[in-house]
Amino acid sequence: MRVFTNKWFSRWADDEELSDSVLWSAAKDVVAGHVEGSLGGCLFKKRISRDGGGKLTKRKQRFNLQPKTF
Repeated sequence: MRVFTNKWFSRWADDEELSDSVLWSAAKDVVAGHVEGSLGGCLFKKRISRDGGGKLTKRKQRFNLQPKTF
């Protein structure tokens, strides 16, 4: 199996701190049929867990999206 990425995706994966081994593992899961959904046209939904990614994700921390009190 060969897996290709483009420049945009590689930059996004680096920003999200997703390693190549995690993406490779996800690709193997998709080939094995372990996906959350088939979106049609050979497009699949696959969730990837990230270190430290709970209810408060890194993206929310980066932009300081905290609940406001009144």
